[in-house]
Amino acid sequence: MSVCIEIRRATNLDIANLKEMVLDEQDYSFGSITAGSEFVGAIVFVIQFGSEIAGFVTFRSASSEIFPIFVFSRYRRKGIAFEAMNQLIALLKENGREELIIEVREGAEAFWMRVFADYPVKCIAESKFSLDISKR
Repeated sequence: MSVCIEIRRATNLDIANLKEMVLDEQDYSFGSITAGSEFVGAIVFVIQFGSEIAGFVTFRSASSEIFPIFVFSRYRRKGIAFEAMNQLIALLKENGREELIIEVREGAEAFWMRVFADYPVKCIAESKFSLDISKR
């Protein structure tokens, strides 16, 4: 199933809006919209569904780590996060990335196993995986 979404680099206004939006989310536990963006090269991407913001994801360039991905509750179970990850992986691959590091949070294992299905993956620490995106 293909979902019509787009990922794009978040603006300062997007980040301010996201900070307000997560206040309504009961299960938001990342502590910050820009979790990790204090690291050099961290980029927050907005997940856009039509004209609405459906979530966000942060990519830490220095460590090639994706953290976190968050989809607002009303947009879940529609394939939005999966399509966003496909787009982000394609974008990162186009920009020369060959490997991504992903920490799998408790409760998200099934989602990440679906994302991992097309790539060689190795466990590098408890709940942390290396994804070889050069092999697809």
